[in-house]
Amino acid sequence: MGKLRTIAFSALFSSMMISPATAQTSSVLSEFEFNRLQNNEHIEASFSSYGCFHSSTASLVLTSNSILVEDYSMNSETASTAEYQVFDGEFDRLFNYFMFLNKQDKPGGCTTATQITLTKYRNDQAVGSQSFSDDFCIYGNNDVMTLSALIDRAITRAQTPVPLEFD
Repeated sequence: MGKLRTIAFSALFSSMMISPATAQTSSVLSEFEFNRLQNNEHIEASFSSYGCFHSSTASLVLTSNSILVEDYSMNSETASTAEYQVFDGEFDRLFNYFMFLNKQDKPGGCTTATQITLTKYRNDQAVGSQSFSDDFCIYGNNDVMTLSALIDRAITRAQTPVPLEFD
């Protein structure tokens, strides 16, 4: 059953993936194209995910080329603030994830439930907000990156010591 679901999900996901440049999105969702943020804009995200074996929460600030993870907690353990410089294509893949969630009208059936609220700010004033639910057990691929995966990358990078350079 799990393999069939994975195959069906892959077929569904492959058939609906389009590049953000040609995406026909709702006007509200298009406000959240991360790689199109201007210098005076940022997006704040609240993230919570609960499953059989984990619970995690985080607050994030996304700019046009980085994310700042604040107040991260995983299974009651907290991590320090982490900043992550986003690589080319990662925000496109993250936007594809939100496009996928925005198009769903039925529950996914995964035992992990993730809630995300994005709020866009311009000149430090909120100009739009949208909430998403994810119970699809999406782990990512070449076309999509979940917010959870981006958080994991930021936390991992922050905890990885930078090698010393000697002259």
